[in-house]
Amino acid sequence: MILERIFKSPTLTTWINFLIKFGGWFFLLPLILNQFESEIVSIWLIFQTISSILIVFDLGFVQSFARSFSYCFAGSSELGTDANGRLVTNANSSEEISWNLVSRIFYTSKLLYLGISVFGALAIALICFLVLEESIAKNVILKDEIVLTSSILILGSSTKLFGNVFLSILTGANKIPLINNWESLFGFINLTSSIILFFTVPNIFVIIINQQMWYILSVVRNYFLVKKTFPNLNKSHFDVAIFKIILSSAWRSSLGILLGYGTIQITSLMLTRFESAEKVASYLLALRVVNLISDFSRAPFYSKIPEMTMLYADSKISQFFRVARKGMSTSLSIFALSVLAIGVFNEYALSLINSNTPFVSTEIWVVLSAGYFFERYGAIHIQMYSVSNHILWHLSNGITGLIYVACIFILYPSVGLISFPLAILISNLLFYCPFNSYTVYNFFSFSWKEFNMVSSLPIFIALLLGLIAITLCI
Repeated sequence: MILERIFKSPTLTTWINFLIKFGGWFFLLPLILNQFESEIVSIWLIFQTISSILIVFDLGFVQSFARSFSYCFAGSSELGTDANGRLVTNANSSEEISWNLVSRIFYTSKLLYLGISVFGALAIALICFLVLEESIAKNVILKDEIVLTSSILILGSSTKLFGNVFLSILTGANKIPLINNWESLFGFINLTSSIILFFTVPNIFVIIINQQMWYILSVVRNYFLVKKTFPNLNKSHFDVAIFKIILSSAWRSSLGILLGYGTIQITSLMLTRFESAEKVASYLLALRVVNLISDFSRAPFYSKIPEMTMLYADSKISQFFRVARKGMSTSLSIFALSVLAIGVFNEYALSLINSNTPFVSTEIWVVLSAGYFFERYGAIHIQMYSVSNHILWHLSNGITGLIYVACIFILYPSVGLISFPLAILISNLLFYCPFNSYTVYNFFSFSWKEFNMVSSLPIFIALLLGLIAITLCI
């Protein structure tokens, strides 16, 4: 009974999924840091960073399609947009599901993602060439391995992009536990096989290729899950009207992701041309760790987005408020506790595994942690507003990204590497958090005090005191 509840809980299964992904780094990362020199670790982290920016090339369609599917499963039989670009539906939870509409959306997404996967492959190929050119020049002996691994990464990335077709309909139907249970199983096999390969063939390129192959198999798995879960899907065609409705929100999402998350990841890759391999490896390691913590802390809130979308579609705003506030409180608490733990124990942990790659300075980690805390706060708010399908990511992330880049150009010549996390902190404080939170509270008529006095303010104070203590004592 308990196990059944766990495997059917969106939040718990999301946590389990993230735990396995986090465990992949927890078990595999120490082995790599211990076995390889900073130059090789730097190449590995570059590949991991390139793989992580794949979300940018989705162009925001996966979430837009998922929201549309959510409205369908809430009882909508037609879709449209108002003058502001918000999705307008005739959702009624007492109505039967319109499988005709679901099928038209699904087949529209299928053909669209075929083009996106080709675009993504070309984009990843270009990034690999620009970023890894310097690594090849410094490690000529590894040229063949780098080129082969880049090719497999391109194949895996394009396949994973196309796989968002299946992910969007499963997410929109609130099949979060089903997705997470399978993702957890495949993630565990991926991790286990990577560790086995490490001890039998200690080569980072073999490990990266193994990971990409499991990503490809995950897409094949989701294809069969969709066929089994939605037997009522009918063959349809590319619907231009639906494409225009989805595009009206997706282009804003895609631009927002590119100028926000994409800007941070891409600019971090530029360090390969300005800093030593050891500093690049050190910063990319810290950036990867804080991104993992950020991803893990999303589970309590992001797993509830399909539910919140359906509550909004049914005009149940008070329930929406309670679900969102609880999710944000848990999410921010997990993030704060995790970054404080890393701040205290990182040196001990790296010395324990005899790492050849050092961690960033305490000052850089403190600033990076604070910057990402406010990024989480702002991102949660923009996700809340996005259930209305009026997407402001292009504006929110766009201006934030411009401030971030400007800060780097201004600060880097005088303060060096710490300018990158400082730029994240400044851009989030100046615009991302104020704009996103004001937009949400104004649109839903929420009280800032009622929403934040329990869900975020005490957590922020505790994090601030913890970071000050780490700065002074470590």
